[in-house]
Amino acid sequence: MIFRITLLLGPPGAGKTTLLLALAGKLDKNLRVSGKVTYCGHELNEFVPQRTCAYISQHDLHYGELTVRETLDFSGRCLGVGTRYEMLLELSRREKEAGIKPDPDIDAFMKATAVSGQETSLVTDYVLKILGLDICVDIMVGNDMRRGISGGQKKRVTIGEMLVGPAKALFMDEISTGLDSSTTFQIVKFMRQMVHIMDVTMIISLLQPAPETYNLFDDIILLAEGQIVYQGPREDILGFFEVMGFKCPERKGVADFLQEVTSKKDQEQYWFRRNQPYIYVSVSEFAEAFNSFRIGQQLAADLSVPYNKSRAHPAALMTEKYGISKRKLFKACFDREWLLMKRNSFVYVFKTTQITIMSLITMTVFFRTTMPSGTLADGGKFFGALFFSLMNVMFNGMAELVMIVDVLPVFYKQRDFLFYPPWAFGLPIWVLRIPVSFLESGIWVLLTYYTIGFAPAASRFFRQFLAFFSVHLMALSLFRFIAALGRTLNNIDPRINAPTIGKALLTTRSFYKDDYMFWVCIVALIGFSLLFNVLFIVALTFLNPLGDSKVVISNEDNEKKNKKSSSGQMASEGIDMAVRNASQGSDSIIGASGHSTRKGMVLPFQPLSLAFSHINYYVDMPAEMKSQGINEDRLQLLRDVSGAFRPGILTALVGVSGAGKTTLMDVLAGRKTSGYIEGTTSILGYPKNQATFARVSGYCEQNDIHSPYVTVYESLLYSAWLRLSSDVNKNTCNMFVEEVMDLVELNAIRNSLVGLPGINGLSTEQRKRLTIAVELVANPSIIFMDEPTSGLDARAAGHCYANCEKYSRHRRNQELIKELSTPPPGSKDLYFPTKYSQPFTTQCTACFWKQHWSYWRNPQYNAIRFFMTIVIGCIFGFTFWNNGQQTMKQQDLLNLSGAMYAAIVFLGATNAHAVQSIVAIERTVFYRERAAGMYSELPYAFAQVAIEMLYVIIQTMIYSLLLYSMIGFEWKVGKVLWFYYFMMMCFVYFTLYGMMVVALTPSSQIAAIVMSFFLSFWNLFSGFLIPRPQIPVWWRWYYWASPVSWTLYGLVTSQVGDKNASLEIPGEGNILLKIFLEDYFGFKYSFLPVVAVVHLGWVVGFFFVFAYGIKFLNFQRR
Repeated sequence: MIFRITLLLGPPGAGKTTLLLALAGKLDKNLRVSGKVTYCGHELNEFVPQRTCAYISQHDLHYGELTVRETLDFSGRCLGVGTRYEMLLELSRREKEAGIKPDPDIDAFMKATAVSGQETSLVTDYVLKILGLDICVDIMVGNDMRRGISGGQKKRVTIGEMLVGPAKALFMDEISTGLDSSTTFQIVKFMRQMVHIMDVTMIISLLQPAPETYNLFDDIILLAEGQIVYQGPREDILGFFEVMGFKCPERKGVADFLQEVTSKKDQEQYWFRRNQPYIYVSVSEFAEAFNSFRIGQQLAADLSVPYNKSRAHPAALMTEKYGISKRKLFKACFDREWLLMKRNSFVYVFKTTQITIMSLITMTVFFRTTMPSGTLADGGKFFGALFFSLMNVMFNGMAELVMIVDVLPVFYKQRDFLFYPPWAFGLPIWVLRIPVSFLESGIWVLLTYYTIGFAPAASRFFRQFLAFFSVHLMALSLFRFIAALGRTLNNIDPRINAPTIGKALLTTRSFYKDDYMFWVCIVALIGFSLLFNVLFIVALTFLNPLGDSKVVISNEDNEKKNKKSSSGQMASEGIDMAVRNASQGSDSIIGASGHSTRKGMVLPFQPLSLAFSHINYYVDMPAEMKSQGINEDRLQLLRDVSGAFRPGILTALVGVSGAGKTTLMDVLAGRKTSGYIEGTTSILGYPKNQATFARVSGYCEQNDIHSPYVTVYESLLYSAWLRLSSDVNKNTCNMFVEEVMDLVELNAIRNSLVGLPGINGLSTEQRKRLTIAVELVANPSIIFMDEPTSGLDARAAGHCYANCEKYSRHRRNQELIKELSTPPPGSKDLYFPTKYSQPFTTQCTACFWKQHWSYWRNPQYNAIRFFMTIVIGCIFGFTFWNNGQQTMKQQDLLNLSGAMYAAIVFLGATNAHAVQSIVAIERTVFYRERAAGMYSELPYAFAQVAIEMLYVIIQTMIYSLLLYSMIGFEWKVGKVLWFYYFMMMCFVYFTLYGMMVVALTPSSQIAAIVMSFFLSFWNLFSGFLIPRPQIPVWWRWYYWASPVSWTLYGLVTSQVGDKNASLEIPGEGNILLKIFLEDYFGFKYSFLPVVAVVHLGWVVGFFFVFAYGIKFLNFQRR
């Protein structure tokens, strides 16, 4: 209802998000929906709901490279001013009619807010001020690997992104997640003013509204189990529940009462009719009673009268699809893309440097003094130089694929909110990549053309440049199209007497020789570039993000859940027992340190005190702040902070968003990876040792980082398996996990996949509960929780802490710090005989167990891998059908060698690229788990390599069977085994190489660039494009440093190296096959065992470099 602000309350899973999506017209089209939603009497198909209303999601999806102001400015430019300009014209007209002269300041303000397409606007400044973002306007938003604003500030950016637009109906989904109560109150107060002054319709879903925030709302909608329990004025809701026999206690927050009164577990405590026996009132009974309540009857009466459409102003509903003109949309997206390119300049500089280095190497390998042109074999070297140049220029744009995949989640959000059409997103990328293609192809041709010795005519030089430029532009378009289609990271005529040789070479390779075919090819390349860009935009238009994984719960689980629900307050009693034991000292056990070890739930734990004194934390001064005239080299984030924590006391760390709460926790928990820390931290009075501290502490991070392809139960079991002491038996471990699941209420989703944040799997609230549970199953003595209740409703948050009895000592803080900073008499420092809770073999087993399930449940990676293996195998098989034993002519042997070369390079490079996204996702989880002291780095590396090898072995079996049978190699046991061995080892080292590059680089974009750089080396020195005897002596050493050359050596030699047949060489007669292999390729059959051993060396070497990168390199900036 207009003029009124409505609060949507309900426990997690009640259907709040679904209701808001339905009201905003954003439900999945595959869902079956009944009923209708109308705005001013108009159904959703009569106007553009995405522009009339705005749905603000729980998920914060933004470009990490943009600052806060830039993010909101872009949103304001795209969404436009809506009806503000028409309102200004109407106001000016009426003022003239009434002879009113407007106030200059007010007139200037209204004109400033009504001008569309501005790069920055007064509305943006106002929203930044209201949301408290004015203190961080020039700070980058940041992401998982880039330091940026805090989680609470990021949530406010999500809100502000929609507030700068013209929408008149706002649906906000759990906007308080990550915000402190004062900020939430300030935002809701602003929203209330906006509703009452601007006639805006607004529904806000909150989980834990403070009483003062709750009182700002006019109406309440209470939702439970998908049904509306109450909808009406805030003042009447308590009266409704009193009619039902439930009363809110005087000191209880009304919002908390409403969250709990529909819960079977909490309802009884609010029953106030003591003269009548309590009987559980179900949600359906509440909903039915509300229909009979006077508010419900009035609501039904209002809805029964159709809204008079003529009463609505024509400008109330948006009928234009986009807020500004097509030209302004293109310019806004163009400006943003240009800014992003500047912020990611390192990537483009790196790519340019890479292609420069490769061109220098290429010109020295094919140097003109080593390029005679008198024979057909000599002409083959020019062909090899052209082929390698073409491949290198084309695949230098591979990083484009990774960069597009990274920004797709933000694009999908903005596309669905009608910020811009897909073409406005795609065209600026294409236009701005033209200079990149021009530069990279220009560098290559300038450095290689004349130094290699191609035709000296200027026209031929420009032809090659045009060809390479067209290829590069087409390749970038192709990679963008592949990214949009897949959506995840889970593919010459010299002037002198050579024309005869050149044409003969082209004839042997089945190429066209006519001059006009050059221009046909150029037109075709430009056509393909345009086609792929069109397909890229079509894919962006019609494809949606990959869908949610669904909850899977077995009947057995439901029965178990029901039994536990009916047994009463089992979980609460467990905590009561734990706290009683902790506070009273009952059932105490004397630990190794001489202190009593008290029982907590199923397992005992050792109470520990923590004290910290004069903590200071600095980071290097950001460049943005230095540019504003600040001369200091360091920025101080924590200033002389001291404090102490005692066992049995639950301490609340309070502060507004951005105050430094997370920073302090990171410092105390030892999670900072950068910056400068001063001060002392002690445990039981002894200096903190991070290695032992990780064994006794837990840290619930603000960001919920988990492996996406394991279930909730498996995540908890894995954490308990590795972090509980090795003397805890399996049954006790399982009991403890079950009890924690009861405590955090995860049984209902125990078999659900965790999924990726903002894409699929668990909701924000469910993910937060999982984060808490993962730390609780470690049975820590000290636990840090960074905003653990953000995303939880008041009832769920209360259940985590409700039974934690706290005791306090009324002493001055400095005395407490001094006491806890000094070791008590007779105490001992923390000591563990081993660094980790579990032995090395158990760590390996647990890590492999998790990797097994992660891979098994990831069909986007593995199913597609096997599908592509079959497709590629069939393509090569049909292309080289039955050529395996045709070795009569030189071209037959070259064709066979080319088949093996293409088969290993194409699928091997695909493996190396595909595995990078998997390793990058798991690496973020690994950083958290390593910081928690769960395992050593080597078991993690062993597990990830072992599971990859298992799938590669199966993949190689499929691929080898297809190729061997279709190409028609000789069916001998020895030859088959050699073929399979070299293929398998090749794909293993390609996969390990992709994993290794991720471990050695800070981001997936850089990893993709580095990978393509060295793959170009492997390709050049494989021995196929230019055989080893023809490589200049100064580069011949690198032939042995290219793994692909060893694989080609092994495959060719094992299949034809033992044959005594003669080979027909054009113009030179016949020669023995063995002699030709040795003279032309440098292959000897007797060298085959050494080649096999070297393959094993490549695999072991890449594994150890991968393990080294995992162990010693940490690119997470905290």
